[in-house]
Amino acid sequence: MQFLAACHWLIDIHGIKTWSKPFTWYGMNAIFVFVASALLVKTLSRIKVADGEGEISVWSYFYKTAFESWLAPINASLLFAITLVAFWCGALVDVYAEDFY
Repeated sequence: MQFLAACHWLIDIHGIKTWSKPFTWYGMNAIFVFVASALLVKTLSRIKVADGEGEISVWSYFYKTAFESWLAPINASLLFAITLVAFWCGALVDVYAEDFY
């Protein structure tokens, strides 16, 4: 509740809105990000690549090589999720480019 009150105080009362633009973009495009991320996961999960142990999906291969190879599993999972959020934020920045600059 204190965080919500601080956001209200900063955004609505004092008009400091520049830091909150990514949250606005996500809020205005929540369904797009939900559907597009599901399509991305389903598509990359169906494409298989050769691995030392057999065949795995591109999605798993990307996770294992980019994150799990150098981080503990819990930290790798967190960084992977943050990377996906940043990826979709980058896609939304492209849509709202005039608001970003």
